[in-house]
Amino acid sequence: MIANEELYGYKNHRIWRRLLLAEMKAMLRERGVQIHYDSRFDGIVDDNDHGVTFQINGATHHASMLVGADGIFSTVRRYLEPAVQPEYTGTVGALAHIRRDTVNWPYADFEPACTIQGTPGALFTMPEDPEAHEIMVGMQVRLPEHTRAEWDALAADKEQLCAFFRRGYDEWHDTARQVIDQVCAARESIYLWPFLRMPRLKTWFSGTGRVVILGDAAHAVPPSSGQGVNQALEDVYSFVLLLRTSNARLVDLLRAWQDMRQRRVDAVFDWATNTTNVQRLPKGERDKMIAEGKVSMSSGDNADDMRWLYGVDMGKEVATLSGIKQAE
Repeated sequence: MIANEELYGYKNHRIWRRLLLAEMKAMLRERGVQIHYDSRFDGIVDDNDHGVTFQINGATHHASMLVGADGIFSTVRRYLEPAVQPEYTGTVGALAHIRRDTVNWPYADFEPACTIQGTPGALFTMPEDPEAHEIMVGMQVRLPEHTRAEWDALAADKEQLCAFFRRGYDEWHDTARQVIDQVCAARESIYLWPFLRMPRLKTWFSGTGRVVILGDAAHAVPPSSGQGVNQALEDVYSFVLLLRTSNARLVDLLRAWQDMRQRRVDAVFDWATNTTNVQRLPKGERDKMIAEGKVSMSSGDNADDMRWLYGVDMGKEVATLSGIKQAE
């Protein structure tokens, strides 16, 4: 989370994925919830008002509800929307890792989580350890859609990936050029991340309401939003609140919940596409889009006001659905 310090009290806040996963696993152990690894979901056998029968690793299981939080290439989603596939957004992230001390930063406490804006576009950096000894460096590149084989070939072409970073090299200032030099010196670390999203789904749940998908399985947003995990956690929290606080018919409850969550995801996607992604374009492309009225960039006092994103009250949001009373 990168934010306005005056509004939030800090410039940025990051929780490492491995720490978050460790904490979540500990919480599951406290509640006696088992985690099974090396398992394959084979499909749903039956889905009725009494529950769901499904198969994992060839064995048949039954549960009152099956929740598919199995990512953008979700197997559970195929049961609900078999024809829908993730869409390529037209943008890829080129990412690399370098030692922070290999760059002569402008001053000693230069913020390790930042975006360096320049005429050729933007470089963004993120610490990869608490002391910021190693940082991730990324940039966004607009490319046409490729086949899987073409993506694999491009990802293996480290010289071409280095060339992405070196575009407009002479137009960058000294610090950015040093960063680019170090990225290219460590070119074997560069990798590609084609940005995908899920098209809007007709439904996130089955006709009985006993099969539900959430997170990236339902609504993957571009990685440039930095909101993939956050929106999945909001899904889970709001979903649990609904199940705990309402006596409404299950499918009506889920329909209201999906509508609420879809509006939220749409707002995140719009922000990522028309603000974050545009800010990272080369200046010429960025100015052209603004001049043509294709995007509207925030400015002034409200430019960094992200309270709509960071300050959401999910309990209050849930309480507004269908007259549902908020849990104590």
